[in-house]
Formats: sequence, structure tokens, C-alpha cells
Amino acid sequence: MQISLLIKMPQITPPQARKFLDKISEKDKIAIITHDDLDGFSSGIMLYDFCKSKGVKDIKIKIIRIAKTEIPEDFIKNRNKILITDLGSDIIKKDLETIDKYKKEILYIDHHENIPGFNVPKDILNLRKPEASSVAHLIYTKIMKNYEKDQREWMLPASMVADCGTLRPENALALQKFLKNKNLTLKKLKEKIHKIDLFLVFFDNKLEKAFEIILPIKTFSEFTHLKKYTEPVEKEIQKIEKEYEKNKEKISNINFFYFEPNFSIKSITSTRISFKYPNESFIFATKEKSAKNKIRLSGRNQSGNTNMIQIIKAGIVGLENASAGGHPRASGGFIQSKDLEKFKQNLRNFLKK
Repeated sequence: MQISLLIKMPQITPPQARKFLDKISEKDKIAIITHDDLDGFSSGIMLYDFCKSKGVKDIKIKIIRIAKTEIPEDFIKNRNKILITDLGSDIIKKDLETIDKYKKEILYIDHHENIPGFNVPKDILNLRKPEASSVAHLIYTKIMKNYEKDQREWMLPASMVADCGTLRPENALALQKFLKNKNLTLKKLKEKIHKIDLFLVFFDNKLEKAFEIILPIKTFSEFTHLKKYTEPVEKEIQKIEKEYEKNKEKISNINFFYFEPNFSIKSITSTRISFKYPNESFIFATKEKSAKNKIRLSGRNQSGNTNMIQIIKAGIVGLENASAGGHPRASGGFIQSKDLEKFKQNLRNFLKK
């Protein structure tokens, strides 16, 4: 279906999003499509809980990875309402067009910057707040307004820490209140959240299974039984961290590192290394397991002195089937494997300017 570039995605307000959700009933067949990180899981679970509270029995979950975003049409056909969270419009544009063919009712909630002139279906209800620290925080505070009294204690702090939300003063205050109530330090909180990240990595190729396991969990303490999943992942991360120190490559002021792990630990490893050296800039590249001809990219700069979206976008200029998105401090994307050297040369050319 060809859609004009002049059509803009309608922007809605949080009350309008809540109005959409309030119309959900037990007769609906719901699809929840969300990102494979902690903010995606947290926001997806919030919407799942809401739908369950409305009596919905038929809910399907689809967890999306950046480098593999095509949603099977069979997943969409028998759904009448679709809820999408924490997926940048540049990453999910093909899926939006696929969904539009079936004329579904769609609510799309995100906190990534939209692409100017982006080609999207005009009937999608889009709540986009780039200033929001996490989609889970946006949903909970602006849409549901503390709807669920029995809130899962781990979701909001996990989603904000995962998406660097602690860098915003208003979120730092909320987190300090949470830490005081739980008698925790921020360091201890991050250690607990890291364990959840390791769990998600273990189920990298079975993300819906991970969603199913994590769904009943209410407190951080309940994650302790997941050690059999988290320990093998932690061992590999430590191994890769040592390899980084030996094999990193300097491209101007960027630390570039390509590696081929057994688990999909690119995101966690890149975050750990970048926090170890907060004033430096990094691009980490790994071969995509689910698509052998692709390489996944992670850009990191914890100080904020380099816009990593801009850097990765400069690297993919002129490359076919390449994509980039995310946040200035933490961006991502993918390229075809055959274009790795071209990507690096694009970086060299851009960083000379």
C-alpha cells in the first residue's frame, strides 16, 4: 500500500490514549507489540495487565528486535486492536504499513524522535513524547495515572535505569524516593536490574517465553530463582570485556569493537564498557544471529558530548538495507555484513570534517 510522504502520523494526548484503552472490552482480540529491552518489557506488561483488568482473554505478544522487525501477517490477521510500545518509527515503519492493510485499531506509544516526513499510515493513533525517560513511565504516570494499585515494584525503576532515565533530574528524584523506601543504593538497584537484563539475553531467541516467565513477578527478590539463566551469560560478558581491551580499534575519537558472542550480549556489554569509560565514545558491532547477513550496531557515549545517533547515521550513508535510531547517548542500528568496511570508512570520512 503506497502512502504519501505528506501524510503525518496524528499526534494524540495521554487522555486520548486512555480513552482508547478504556474502550477495550472482553470481546477484543489484542496484540501487544513491544521492544526487546527492559522498557519494552515493562511497558508491554503494563498494557497486558490493563487488558486483563478489562476482562480480555485473547492477548498475543510479539517482542521486536531492531534487526528483525518483520511481524508475520498471521500474527495480525485475527487481532482487532493492536498496542505498540517503545519502538522507534524508523525501526517499525514496514510493520506499520503491513498492519495498516488490515485496517486495525492501533495505539502506538513511543518516546523516540520521529523522522521528519516519515511515511506512515494516517489512521494510527500516535502518542509520542521524546522527552519521556521511558515508555513505561509515560504510560504509568500520564495514561494510567497509577491505575494498578498492586504495581510491580521492579518495572518503573528498571525501565528508567535501562533507558538512562536517571540522567533526568525529575526521574532522579523519583528514583531516590524509591531507593529510600526500599533501603537500597542506586548501585544495588543497578545490580538487580542487570540480572534481569541477563535473563532476557538468555532467552534472546525465545523472547515471548521470557515475557511469559517474567509476567507473574512482582518484586526484585523473585528474580533470584533465575540464576540458571543469568550465570552463563555473565561469564561470557566478562570474557568479551577482556577481549575489548585487547582488540578495540580507534576510528578518530570512536572506540570501535567487533565481536561474535555466543549470546546476544552486545547491548549489555556496550553499556558496561561505556560506563567504565564515561567520557569516551563507542561503536560496538556484532553479527546478527537471527539474520546471518546483518551486523547489529550499538553506539554509546555516557557523557553526552557526542550524538551517537548522528554518528551511526553518518556511517550508514549510501548503504542498502541499513538502519539507525535510538537516543543521542545510546543508539543502535544494523548494516549488511558485506558493508562493514564501508561503514567504517564512512565514519572516518565523517569524523575528519
